[in-house]
Amino acid sequence: MAYGLETLRLKRIISIIQPENTASRRVAEKTGLTLRGETRWRNSDVVWYALDQPPNQTTQYLRT
Repeated sequence: MAYGLETLRLKRIISIIQPENTASRRVAEKTGLTLRGETRWRNSDVVWYALDQPPNQTTQYLRT
């Protein structure tokens, strides 16, 4: 997660998981992602998790 947020400077990392896949849901939570909602994706019900760039991290990159 740190590589994506700090090195690649991504604003958000997401994970799309089938609701019944409890192992993947646990991995998402253990790596810092939080449940954001349920939706349909590619004709399947899914849950999605996300980790956002902290606001102070984003502004840090603007200072050079």
